[in-house]
Amino acid sequence: MCLYFLFNFVRDILHSVVKRERHRAMAKIDTKMVNKSFPY
Repeated sequence: MCLYFLFNFVRDILHSVVKRERHRAMAKIDTKMVNKSFPY
């Protein structure tokens, strides 16, 4: 039971980190695309 809880806790942390990193990467890609589409 304790191990299962710990496993879920670690998995949630990893999941949130991955989501944040992916979001940041997507934001970078979006800004690149926008810059290419609309050169100021």
